[in-house]
Amino acid sequence: TAGRRLTTAAAAARWRAEPAAGDGVTVVALGVRPGRAREDAAAELLAALAPDQAWGVVDARSKTRDCARWIAGVGARRPLDALAVGGLFETSEPGTVLGLGVPVAWIDGVPASRVAWAAALGEHLPEGTVWG
Repeated sequence: TAGRRLTTAAAAARWRAEPAAGDGVTVVALGVRPGRAREDAAAELLAALAPDQAWGVVDARSKTRDCARWIAGVGARRPLDALAVGGLFETSEPGTVLGLGVPVAWIDGVPASRVAWAAALGEHLPEGTVWG
């Protein structure tokens, strides 16, 4: 249902159990700011929703350890399948998001293709790098 707010795992489970209205795709967004209590609540909601896919959104400019903790907290009961990463072209270490343990599917609003990664990583090669 468009605009419906699900604030508890029980409400999410009831919503998930409702018969689907057609063969359309449903997108559910959980806004989860950092913080143990918020991450635990989001993990519970995510598990109750039982999605076919669950993506997380992280900022590449954030500390890798903080992103990893957030991913582990939100995905504690239902792991994330992919990440959409923002701020990749604005960080001096774009490759760090590759170590978060979740595939990166989007970077700065575009699919994370080889060309996009080459552009992002190439921006930070040392001056005078020779391509062999």
